[in-house]
Amino acid sequence: MTILISRQTGGIGDILCLTPTIRAIKEKYHSSVIVCTTLGYSNSALFDILNHNPWIDKVISVNELSDYKFKKFYNFGTGKELEIEAKTGANRIDIFAELANIKLVDKQTIYVITNKEKTWAKAWIKEKISSEKRRVIGIQVRTTSSKRDWGEEKSLLLAFQIVNTWKNTSVLLFYEGLVSERPKDYPNIHCIVGFPLYTVASLMNECECFVAPDSGLLHLAGALKTKIVGIFGSIDPKSRISYYQNAKSVSLYYPCSPCWENVCNGNHECMERIPVLSVIQKVGEHLGKTLVSKRNNNDILVIRRGGIGDLILLSNALRALKERQSKSDIYLAVLSKWVPLFKGLPFLKDVFSFEEINQKGIFGTVYDLRMAVEPPKIGGKLDWKLYTRKPRSDNFEDLLGVKVKNKKFDVIVNNKSVDKMREKLLGLKLPIISILAGADCYFRNIPYELVLSLIDMSIYRLNASVVLLGTSREWCKYLNTIERSKVLNLINKTSPEELAAMISLSNLIIAPDTGTAHIGGALGKPTLVMVGNVPFDLRYAYYPTVRGVEAKVKPGCVPCHDALSSKEDSLEAKKFFCEHGLISGAPCLKSIKLEDVFEEVVNLSKNWKVRGRRN
Repeated sequence: MTILISRQTGGIGDILCLTPTIRAIKEKYHSSVIVCTTLGYSNSALFDILNHNPWIDKVISVNELSDYKFKKFYNFGTGKELEIEAKTGANRIDIFAELANIKLVDKQTIYVITNKEKTWAKAWIKEKISSEKRRVIGIQVRTTSSKRDWGEEKSLLLAFQIVNTWKNTSVLLFYEGLVSERPKDYPNIHCIVGFPLYTVASLMNECECFVAPDSGLLHLAGALKTKIVGIFGSIDPKSRISYYQNAKSVSLYYPCSPCWENVCNGNHECMERIPVLSVIQKVGEHLGKTLVSKRNNNDILVIRRGGIGDLILLSNALRALKERQSKSDIYLAVLSKWVPLFKGLPFLKDVFSFEEINQKGIFGTVYDLRMAVEPPKIGGKLDWKLYTRKPRSDNFEDLLGVKVKNKKFDVIVNNKSVDKMREKLLGLKLPIISILAGADCYFRNIPYELVLSLIDMSIYRLNASVVLLGTSREWCKYLNTIERSKVLNLINKTSPEELAAMISLSNLIIAPDTGTAHIGGALGKPTLVMVGNVPFDLRYAYYPTVRGVEAKVKPGCVPCHDALSSKEDSLEAKKFFCEHGLISGAPCLKSIKLEDVFEEVVNLSKNWKVRGRRN
């Protein structure tokens, strides 16, 4: 039987990632003839990748297909791998095997260098590089995609720093793509331009370590089992190098990454801002050389993208992590605007922004939780069942390997901000009810009409003063114009520290599912949460002073778990979302009745004299 395996799209990396599947197909149909076809002709780079592969019997161009009678056909050029990758973040090696419906026992990619090529490379090294400088480091300078380039200037700076730091090293600078002029060679730095792929591969095989962005040569280094330092921005390193034996990665942990090149519209800060120091540190680890003094190996860095609420839910697990590893210092990296709300917690050594991570040195352990408690439907990694059935704080505990029986959640309240907010409250009579009226997410925003009703309820039935908090967006743009007696409107007028301070001064908080509600829970404030898209217990089960009012809408819409844009969601849910979400408020929150809110507020404020209380 003759089997055709075709890949007519992609580049060197894709062909190499396909090789484990080709081997598995040959092992399954061991008596068959395996014929591969790809882009180009017999002298192309892609043919070089496959030519000496022992699991392939023949490599042909599409023009030669008519010369064969195939009994089985594997087409890997449909583009389905891109859909799977965007949805799951899986490694292309696994994706190709899935498309072939075949199980991989060995996931090592395959490239074969002939003895003749090895001999040539050794002779070239001997001729070009002096004997005392033959610890060779390879650096790929350019790729065929500008989105993945680190930059020629930084590559040169890295090369200079390597040869100046370790005197027995030389650097080979590999240029991929069209280069109009051959770059200049520098002492102990040699530029590789215009060589055919098989020659490039043989020189790479002489390198002790190879540095590259996400590119074909990165995967070639993986196939050669060379030590790798991969430089990544918008692509998840695990999706590229997880099966390469000696691979390390450098990235900036931007909150938007990995975005799979879909976010920045040509602005690739996540690549461009990676410092040379971070890369050379990884090279030094491969060489057994320490460039900078390493931190205590017990130091732990936890990275979390997300809002105030997520970080408060994480704080419980962070405390438990510190208790379990008392000799370790725990560091937390977050969005810069949240740093003041957590910096100073006694179980954290320091809290800093994502941008500062690479200035902090090397940590013994890193927990990258940026999208760890979100499912693939919304760009995360968590199993859908765990996302929709298990409280988020429990998922954080699982990720950090801790278990807490008596949970406690923390947030820092700044005394200076408290004094400032106390001045704002002068003239308002107690009790104070703070209402989070303007949310950043439109399907979590309390409808405008209900906000007005909550103000009336607070003033006339609860005899309270009202503070309006939050931000105004297109879906709640009129909130900052509300002016009423006994109402302090702070829409768009508080920093995160001032928001927390005002909540600490309030007697009761009313909010949708937002960070404000979590601050209230962490501070032990009576808090009422109005929830629609996410069940109450998944976010607020462990706050003793928090109660919830849940939406009453058809099951096809609620709970949607923030994933209404997914193909798997019901048409009815999409209809609700599209017709009602941005324009007039999400239907789930619109279904909540004022009297349901009033009943729960009464339960939270039993020591107040309440007008209109029902028996």
